[in-house]
Amino acid sequence: NAAMANAVLPAAAAASLVPAATAIPVVPAGPVKKGRSSIVISTASDLDQIVTHSNNLWSKYNAIAKEHNKKVNWIVVAKELGIHVKVREKYARMHARAKARGFDFVNWGHYRIKDYPQFFLDPLGPAAAAMPEPA
Repeated sequence: NAAMANAVLPAAAAASLVPAATAIPVVPAGPVKKGRSSIVISTASDLDQIVTHSNNLWSKYNAIAKEHNKKVNWIVVAKELGIHVKVREKYARMHARAKARGFDFVNWGHYRIKDYPQFFLDPLGPAAAAMPEPA
């Protein structure tokens, strides 16, 4: 019996019989942070597509809810999309900022968001500090 023979062997001898390729790698134990989103937005067309889709879903759910004299929350839409509500809000703000700054999603959809922060992100540089606060 091979199983009996392995049970009798000391632990060090049994470890030497296992080939290195089949050894299970040791992963350090630590807290695994769960991401808020299963969607990754990298280009402007990705952003436009997800924001348009979320607005269409909200319109659809809102029409259904109105038939039952109810209101629909954005959390329903976010769950349907597989993202956190705050992520959906962030994407909506980025999309609104880009539209307000004259971004053309049709012609410039291939632009990467992190390469063109002046269209999508809040201004964070020294020029932003010099801008007056809206009254």
